[in-house]
Amino acid sequence: MTFKESKTIEFKQLVTENAKNEVIAFTNTDGETLLLGIADDGTVVGLKNASADLDRVVMMLKDGISPDLMPFLGLRIEVKENKEIIVIKVHKGPMRPYYLNGKGIKVSSVYVRRGTCSDQASNLEIDKLLRERQGDAFETYPSYRQDLSFETVNYEFLNNGKEFNTEKMISLGLQSKNNEFTNLGLLLSDQCPYSTAIIVFSPATGTTAIDTIVFTGFLLKQLKVILDYIEA
Repeated sequence: MTFKESKTIEFKQLVTENAKNEVIAFTNTDGETLLLGIADDGTVVGLKNASADLDRVVMMLKDGISPDLMPFLGLRIEVKENKEIIVIKVHKGPMRPYYLNGKGIKVSSVYVRRGTCSDQASNLEIDKLLRERQGDAFETYPSYRQDLSFETVNYEFLNNGKEFNTEKMISLGLQSKNNEFTNLGLLLSDQCPYSTAIIVFSPATGTTAIDTIVFTGFLLKQLKVILDYIEA
């Protein structure tokens, strides 16, 4: 099997510090995949100790890129032609531009994809990325979790005679046109990790907390339970 490089796929035969530049370039552009253990001509050469190399890559990317990009990376070992390679799936980051840690946002530390190459970004490209970031709302960012389900939302839609499908999810902003779940999708998913707390203060002082109730689970269910609590 022979692979071919493209705008969305990059090969590296060995694990080197240069992998950070490639990951930054992908996340600052449209994301996609970096393969370690593949020669420039697409030949599978494999890694001698893929497990140790994976640990090294994780630490390299965690410590070497700002802002934190780890929630938007998928790293795994795959076997191709009986040889182990490392696959790094890079998602388009919500806090672009990403850059080499410790160097700040400047031409020498920000990379983007141009065709099949990763190059240093120009000042104009950096400015464009910064403007895009400042104009984005939190709910439109890709969710750090992509293994989401929406059984509760689907039930509510069906209960009201409405269809809940991918087209509806995109129109509501739960899913992007790139088929990535957004933070809004995370909020309304069955896996919603956020909770709501109500603090009850003493009527006598108005400042002394006498009780705290925490509500968890599906966000709309939290809202219903909270309203029932307040009205009780």
